[in-house]
Amino acid sequence: MKLHKLLSYLNSLFTYEGENPEITSIENDNRKVIDGSLFVCIKGYTVDGHDFAQLAVEHGAAAVIAERPLDLDVPVIVVRDSSRAMAVLADAFYGHPTQKMRLIGITGTNGKTTTSHLLEKDFRGST
Repeated sequence: MKLHKLLSYLNSLFTYEGENPEITSIENDNRKVIDGSLFVCIKGYTVDGHDFAQLAVEHGAAAVIAERPLDLDVPVIVVRDSSRAMAVLADAFYGHPTQKMRLIGITGTNGKTTTSHLLEKDFRGST
């Protein structure tokens, strides 16, 4: 998927007119980056993904999503919340998988496990 198309899912008011490389995957771990990856810098409690953006580019990242400007040799798209951006972009990139899922929540003090096993058997058509 081309970067411009992917970025169009972030916000209808968001415009990016820079390079338009083909994106092959979305990663937030620089060790998993392959040629064409979109690397997303996530700030954690102990580690800041921005510190690994250069390594991601060296491993083949075609573009970077960050919360601040970075001096890199690939397009850097600055967003307010990179975690949220990654969720939106991954949903679009991987074909909106949550729209194809059936989700049921089971709450309560007792019987959750039994109820989940009964539902599983019912959905699978077992007796």
